[in-house]
Amino acid sequence: MNETPCASRILRNDPHRGLAGCFIVLENPTFAKLNTHLAQLLIFGLKKDPDDNAKKDKSHKVKERVLKLQEEARKDLSLSPALPPLNRVVSASSQSRRFLELKLMHRWSTSTYQSFCSTAHDPPWLQYYVPECALEHDYLLYGIFAMSALDLIIGGTVADETQTQMHFQAALEYYDRASASFRRQLSNITSENFHSMYMFAFLAAAMYMARPLCPLEQRNRPSEGVMGRAAVVMKLLMACSGLGEQNIGLMLDANGISGSSMKTTITAVADVLRSPQYLGTSIEDALTRLTNLIDMDAFLNWRGDAFSTSSSLTASHHNAVRWLRVSFGMEAKYSETVMGFCLAWPALAGKEFVDAFSRADVMAMLIVMHWAVLLDRLGSIAWWAASMGRDLVHEISTTVLQSKAREDIGTEMHQSIEWARRQVGLASELEFDFESLDASLMGPLCV
Repeated sequence: MNETPCASRILRNDPHRGLAGCFIVLENPTFAKLNTHLAQLLIFGLKKDPDDNAKKDKSHKVKERVLKLQEEARKDLSLSPALPPLNRVVSASSQSRRFLELKLMHRWSTSTYQSFCSTAHDPPWLQYYVPECALEHDYLLYGIFAMSALDLIIGGTVADETQTQMHFQAALEYYDRASASFRRQLSNITSENFHSMYMFAFLAAAMYMARPLCPLEQRNRPSEGVMGRAAVVMKLLMACSGLGEQNIGLMLDANGISGSSMKTTITAVADVLRSPQYLGTSIEDALTRLTNLIDMDAFLNWRGDAFSTSSSLTASHHNAVRWLRVSFGMEAKYSETVMGFCLAWPALAGKEFVDAFSRADVMAMLIVMHWAVLLDRLGSIAWWAASMGRDLVHEISTTVLQSKAREDIGTEMHQSIEWARRQVGLASELEFDFESLDASLMGPLCV
């Protein structure tokens, strides 16, 4: 088979149908725990432990960790928020339903699938193999219908209000059906249904990102805030990676549907890890500021008795910034061959970090704000991610500046916020005089 043209060349002139590259999350779960012995052996070919007993012990620990990951992934995915049902469209007459579903499958096969391609190897199997799998797994079929319905609305293909309402209702109903069926299958993952379940898991995350882009969404569901939505999306992306790591053999199978894309991605990430490149003054300064803020936060919390940041949380902050650097590096060096690596970042940052962000930990919020810069860039080529990065920067910057912060790190925090806002095109409207603050009014950095 001739190699499929790089998707970045296919859709470069159409932002709505542009290349998301987010399937990197689906095709790169190994990197979710890159510091484990298993991942090191798989990716970097490090020396094997010559001690057989040591190898057996590590193998046992890996199995225990995989079982734990499996349970965590099932829990996160089973809690994937259901969308509220509206007037039934899916239950309409069989003829009208058949016509709608043919229309939605056509949309997937000609347009929607393209926004999920990451490498040049992805288009054939997303366009042909995934729909074929969907005929055997209803959750994937309904997921495709739901995503394609949103694509028709957001892409502007649906013209009048009545049709917009109908497609929006259909998207909600199909997602509801898909989610219910998917949850029932979580305890029965096999080699036959793994890729179908994995694809739907990612569709669920993309669907959750895309929903607010529909004008009708706000009429039927109160806003939960961008940070709340981002926390859910991050957990869903982590669950995707967890599912992949449980079935690492299938993901790395050179003869399998994901093997070629995996090889491309792994090679690129390994190169960025082994040979870090200079990212330019702006990004380098931004990442250095984050590191300084983390160190200052850890020192101040160690010095004070009234509050504390655990050493493990501080380590998770540093780990998140380390992988943020890799994400910026991937964008700088491999933007034409591996797209959307930033969506792997939540899993790479780790569960403790994502939980900290969910608790509104200020340092985690600042780091996520920098990730949102990459998300904003992704949104320019992936219709379902449009505006989320920019909105996230706006909400985090406002929230952090309204919270109490320490005087001696205020300047760098303010600079970090201003940098992120400029990167996503927000005006510098944050007038905040840290020097005029009364120190007695300042609370801990992490709330």
